[in-house]
Amino acid sequence: MLFLVCIKTRFAADAFQLLLPPALLVLVGAYGFLKYTYIGQDNYDIRRLRTSLDPNNASLHVRLVNQARLAEYLNSHPFGGGVGAGGFWGNRFKPGSFLADLALDSWYVRIASDYGWFGLAYYLIMILYFIFSGFFVVFRMNDEGFRQQLAAIYAGMVGVAVASYGNQVWGQMPTGIIIYIILAFLSVVPMKYKHLYSKPKLA
Repeated sequence: MLFLVCIKTRFAADAFQLLLPPALLVLVGAYGFLKYTYIGQDNYDIRRLRTSLDPNNASLHVRLVNQARLAEYLNSHPFGGGVGAGGFWGNRFKPGSFLADLALDSWYVRIASDYGWFGLAYYLIMILYFIFSGFFVVFRMNDEGFRQQLAAIYAGMVGVAVASYGNQVWGQMPTGIIIYIILAFLSVVPMKYKHLYSKPKLA
């Protein structure tokens, strides 16, 4: 849907209007299916999806407890424990430490454990900057074919940023390298292809 918003063509506008109602219907239907029924409970994948909507899920409770423990730690360590201090790398380089024994389920939780509140704030500001600036890089592109390519990689980058809230998607290989290449590419395009960009209108 984000891709259709960005490519700015008549076809995309028609497709967006056509796909939005059924997409919302599918989302609402999937939510109702997982939240209020037990159909397919014998299926492992459906059962896992259903646990994501259960506020009493034991795994969710463990995550919240770990995040509370990390928040308490960061109150006295505002810059975190250092690069690779938590999770797998913590167990490898500093086994037995508080952060090494702490489960880091989210990429942003990992950033907080390594770099503290200050590092997490800086990281989120950077991500939000690329999300908003990237939208304008794509939207102002005049070449339709190039805009579609930019919209595709931009939508992928935003999707990874959102998915990283629940898992360490951003830091996985080769996803992390690809995402940083996309960020660099979106930063260079307006300078490299100035002639393909429309100038913003002054009020």
